Amino acid sequence: MQALDRSFRRMDYLNMFPELSTATASRDLAEAVEAKVLVLSGTKRQAHYQRIR
Repeated sequence: MQALDRSFRRMDYLNMFPELSTATASRDLAEAVEAKVLVLSGTKRQAHYQRIR
Protein backbone atom coordinates (compact mmCIF):
# COMPACT_ATOMS: atom_id res chain seq x y z
CA MET A 1 0.00 0.00 0.00
CA GLN A 2 1.41 3.37 -1.02
CA ALA A 3 1.33 6.41 1.25
CA LEU A 4 -1.08 8.12 -1.16
CA ASP A 5 -3.62 5.33 -0.67
CA ARG A 6 -4.02 6.11 3.04
CA SER A 7 -6.35 8.80 4.31
CA PHE A 8 -4.78 12.01 5.60
CA ARG A 9 -5.76 15.22 7.33
CA ARG A 10 -5.06 18.83 6.43
CA MET A 11 -2.28 18.89 9.04
CA ASP A 12 -0.56 15.99 7.23
CA TYR A 13 -0.76 17.99 4.00
CA LEU A 14 0.73 21.01 5.76
CA ASN A 15 3.56 18.87 7.15
CA MET A 16 4.37 17.71 3.61
CA PHE A 17 4.34 21.30 2.31
CA PRO A 18 5.42 23.56 5.20
CA GLU A 19 5.64 26.63 2.95
CA LEU A 20 1.82 26.67 2.57
CA SER A 21 -0.49 28.66 4.79
CA THR A 22 -3.45 26.93 6.40
CA ALA A 23 -5.80 28.86 4.10
CA THR A 24 -3.93 27.71 1.00
CA ALA A 25 -3.92 24.10 2.21
CA SER A 26 -7.68 24.25 2.82
CA ARG A 27 -8.25 25.77 -0.61
CA ASP A 28 -6.03 23.17 -2.32
CA LEU A 29 -7.86 20.30 -0.64
CA ALA A 30 -11.30 21.76 -1.40
CA GLU A 31 -10.34 22.16 -5.07
CA ALA A 32 -9.11 18.55 -5.20
CA VAL A 33 -12.42 17.34 -3.72
CA GLU A 34 -14.35 19.46 -6.26
CA ALA A 35 -12.23 18.02 -9.09
CA LYS A 36 -12.95 14.51 -7.76
CA VAL A 37 -9.27 13.78 -7.16
CA LEU A 38 -9.84 13.35 -3.41
CA VAL A 39 -12.83 12.22 -1.40
CA LEU A 40 -13.64 14.00 1.86
CA SER A 41 -14.90 12.10 4.89
CA GLY A 42 -15.98 13.85 8.07
CA THR A 43 -16.23 17.55 8.79
CA LYS A 44 -14.21 20.25 10.49
CA ARG A 45 -11.62 18.77 12.87
CA GLN A 46 -12.64 15.22 11.98
CA ALA A 47 -12.17 15.72 8.22
CA HIS A 48 -9.84 13.42 6.36
CA TYR A 49 -9.11 12.94 2.68
CA GLN A 50 -8.31 10.00 0.45
CA ARG A 51 -7.25 9.81 -3.16
CA ILE A 52 -9.89 8.44 -5.54
CA ARG A 53 -8.56 5.47 -7.50
